[in-house]
Amino acid sequence: QASVAKAEDERQKEWRRKQKNLKELEINWAIDWHDLKHRLDRFLEFLEKGKRVEVTLARKRKSRPATPEEANALVERFLECAAVVPAKCVTRRGQFPKMMMLAFEQNKLERQQMDQRDGSAKERYEALLESQKAPPPEEEEEQ
Repeated sequence: QASVAKAEDERQKEWRRKQKNLKELEINWAIDWHDLKHRLDRFLEFLEKGKRVEVTLARKRKSRPATPEEANALVERFLECAAVVPAKCVTRRGQFPKMMMLAFEQNKLERQQMDQRDGSAKERYEALLESQKAPPPEEEEEQ
């Protein structure tokens, strides 16, 4: 009896420890560039602190549907930004147009090596953003 209760306490403590170390981001497939930039900033901030980050991509009710190209580009942006920290995608479930969940964790040893070689993660992220600049606004076709 006592050993079962002790094991249950250990499981509860482990679960609480994991919950403290977890951050979740919910993002619309058709997110605007400026909103995405803000979310990517938060995403990198959490990863740099050593948190596990779960990104849930889904279509929000009453929002415009995203194209498959937009969806692929969105997933690629998160993978590219995770490589800046560096972090790896440890879980990838679901697919467009339904819901997709991506979970990322930081690789601390690789991070130390990359910081020594290429400067801080913030500098690498700024360089990545500079290379990606906001896409030009889509021009509406005249009829």
